[in-house]
Amino acid sequence: MSLNLALSAGISGLQTAQKGLDLVSHNLANINTPGYTRKIFNPESVVLNGSGVGVQTGTIARRVDEGLNRDLREELAKYTEYKTKASYYQRMQDLFGKPASNNSISHNLTAFGQQFDTLALETDKSTQQMATVRSAQELTSQFNTISTRLQQMRLTADQDIAGAVAEVNGHLKNIDTLNDEITLGVATGRDVTDLQDKRDLEVQQLTELVDVTTFERPGGALVVYTKGGSTLLDADPIPVSFTASSSVTAWDSKGGGDFSAISVGGSDITGEIGAGKLAALIDMRDKTVPAYQSQMDELAGKFSDSINQIHNRGTSQPTIANSYSGTTTFIAPATQTMALTTGDVAITLFNADGTQKATTTLKTIVPAVATGEDISTVTTAIQTWLNSGTGGGLTGATATVDANGKVQIKLGTNTASLAFRDQASTTAGSTAGDVTIAYDADGNGTTDQTVSGFANFLGLNDMFVANRGQWMADSDVKAQNWTPNVGGALTFYDSNNPPGGTAIGTLTIAPNETLKDIALKINSDTALSAKLEAEVVQDGDGYRLRIKDRAGKDMVITQTAGVGTGLIEQLGLKDSKAGLSGQLRVNQSLLDDSSRISRGAVLFNSDTGQYYISAGDNTTANQLAKSFQTAVSFDAAGGVTTGARSFSDYAALTLSQNASEASAVATTVSYQSQLADTLQLKSAEISAVNMDEELSQLLVWEQMYRASAKVISAAADMLDVLNSIIR
Repeated sequence: MSLNLALSAGISGLQTAQKGLDLVSHNLANINTPGYTRKIFNPESVVLNGSGVGVQTGTIARRVDEGLNRDLREELAKYTEYKTKASYYQRMQDLFGKPASNNSISHNLTAFGQQFDTLALETDKSTQQMATVRSAQELTSQFNTISTRLQQMRLTADQDIAGAVAEVNGHLKNIDTLNDEITLGVATGRDVTDLQDKRDLEVQQLTELVDVTTFERPGGALVVYTKGGSTLLDADPIPVSFTASSSVTAWDSKGGGDFSAISVGGSDITGEIGAGKLAALIDMRDKTVPAYQSQMDELAGKFSDSINQIHNRGTSQPTIANSYSGTTTFIAPATQTMALTTGDVAITLFNADGTQKATTTLKTIVPAVATGEDISTVTTAIQTWLNSGTGGGLTGATATVDANGKVQIKLGTNTASLAFRDQASTTAGSTAGDVTIAYDADGNGTTDQTVSGFANFLGLNDMFVANRGQWMADSDVKAQNWTPNVGGALTFYDSNNPPGGTAIGTLTIAPNETLKDIALKINSDTALSAKLEAEVVQDGDGYRLRIKDRAGKDMVITQTAGVGTGLIEQLGLKDSKAGLSGQLRVNQSLLDDSSRISRGAVLFNSDTGQYYISAGDNTTANQLAKSFQTAVSFDAAGGVTTGARSFSDYAALTLSQNASEASAVATTVSYQSQLADTLQLKSAEISAVNMDEELSQLLVWEQMYRASAKVISAAADMLDVLNSIIR
C-alpha cells in the first residue's frame, strides 16, 4: 500500500469514527424524546483493485420492528376507544345511581309506590295526599334530569367528535409536511430517519383517534386511508369535515340526518370508523346513550300509562270533581269514532255528601256507541244529559272538544261531582271493569287502535301528562331485515289534513318490504314527503321506523285492515315515546290541589239501588299501590327484550345493565392498557436508546478513532523519513 493510500485510509477511518461518535451522541441526546428510535450504521470496507483502501459510513437506519409498531398502534387505538367509553359510563353510573343506592330511579319508584300504601290507610289526610303528589313530582323530576343529562352527554360526544376531527386534520397535515421533507431527503441522499420518527409518532397519534391503514411509496411518502378504503392522504391531505350540533334532542339520530356526517371528499365515512376515540364518541352518541334513553322512555311510558289507567277509575271524595280536562288529542272529533266493544260506562252525578244525584250510561244516551259514534256526538250527548232534568238540571254544564282537540267537561257548580264507572253491562251495579274501546281514527269503519277504560281513553283524570303532541310515530324494535307478513296500505293525516277531508296520502306496502324500504317509499312519495319524513333509527341492537310530521302537527296513521291483521299491528306503529321521560309531568290539577288525587271509586249499594262515593273508600289507592308489585308487559327498548316486569325491576335492570357494561368496559381498559404497555416495552427493547449499548458503541468508535489516528501518524512519520532521505 502506498503512503497516500495509507493516509487516505486513516482519514476515512477518522471520518467514519467521527460519524459514529456523532450518532452515539445524537442517540444519547434524544434518549427521552417521544417517538425517537435508536439510529445505527455499520462501517463498510472500501476495496480498490482487491486491496483495502479504507472505510466508509453505511446508510443510517432506524432499529424498528414495523409489524410490532403496527400491532402497538392498533392496541393503542382500542385502549383510547375504551378509555373514552369508560368516562361516559362513569357519568351514566353517577346519573342512574347504583342498583342498591337510595337515590336510584329504581329505589324512588318503590318509594313512590309506598306512598300509595300509606294513602290507602290515610285517605282523608291532606298531609299524605300532598306527600304522594310531592313524591310523584320528585320522581318525574328524576326522569326529566336523567333524560336531560343523557342528551347533554350526546351533545358533548358530538362536540368532542368535532374536536377529534380537527385533531385528525392536524395530524394529516403534519404527516403531509413530513412526507414532503422525507421524499426530498431521500432524493438528495440526506438522512431522514429523524423525520420518519416524527412521522411515525404522528401516525400513532392519528391511529388513537381513528383506525387507519398506511403504506409507504418507494420515494418515502406515506399514504393514509381508512379501514374502509377512503383515502385521507396521498399526494395531499384530504380534509375530514364535520359540523357539531348546537343542541340534541332524544329523537335526533344519525339515521334521521340530524347529525353531521364525518365526511372525506363529500363521502360519509362515519360507518367506516371502527376503533379509536372517534369510534367511541360515535357509539356513545348514536347507540349506547340513546339505548339508555330508550329504556327510560319505555319505563316512563309504561309507568305513566299504567298509573293513569288506574287513576282514571278513581274518585277524590270529599273533594268536588266538577271539571275534567282530557289529554287525548282528536284532530277530527266529528269524524273519528269510538265503539264500546265490551261493557258500558255509568255516568253519575253525586251530591256533596257522595250520594247519587243522577245517573245514566253511555250506551243509554248514545246508543250508536255500541257500534261506533264520533267523539263530538258523544260529548254533545253527555252535555245534553247534564243539562236535562234527568241529568240533574245543570244548565250551565258543558262537555265539548276544545280547539286543541281535547275533551273538556265542566259542571258549572261547586255542589256536585261527576264520576265514571266502567262496568260489565248497562245494568246498574254490574261488575266494575274497564270497557274496551275500538278507536277508528279516520271513521272508515276499520279499528285502528284499542284502548281500555273510557275516562282513560279520553285522558280525563290522568295523574301524569306530557305536553308533546302526536307529531311523531315509532314502530316496535325490529331486526334490520325484518319484513311484515302482510301487505296493505297506511293512510296519513295531520291537523292540516284531518280525517274527513283529503288525506296527506296513502302508502301501499308489500309483505317483503323492510323498514328501510318503507322509509324510502315515504321519502320518495311527493305528496307524503312534502308533509312527512321517515327514517330508520337504531335502538339497542335493533331498529325502529320513525315517521315525523315536518311541521310538528298532530298526526294520525290509519290502515285498511282491522286491528290484529293490519300493518299498524305488524309494525307496532304508535305515538313515539322518544324523549317522554324528559317531558313527563304531574298533572297541574294535582299540583294545584293534591286532594284531587284518586283514592276511592264509584261504589254501588244494592240495597238502595244507587251509586255512591265515600271519603273513606281506598279502592283506587289500593289498586295504585298494587300496581307497583304487578308485572307489566314492556316492549323491547334499548337492548332490553320484551318481558313482564314490575316498574322497579325494570329500572333495576337498566341500572344493572349499565353497571355490568361499565364494569366490562373498565376491565377492557385495564386489559388494553396492560397489552399496550407490553407492546410498548417490546418495542422499546428494539427501538429505544439503551445507555449501556451506546456507551459500549462509544468505546468501539473511540478505539477506531485512535487506530485511524495512529495510521495517519505512522504515515506522516514515514513521509518525513522519505523527505529526509531525498534531501
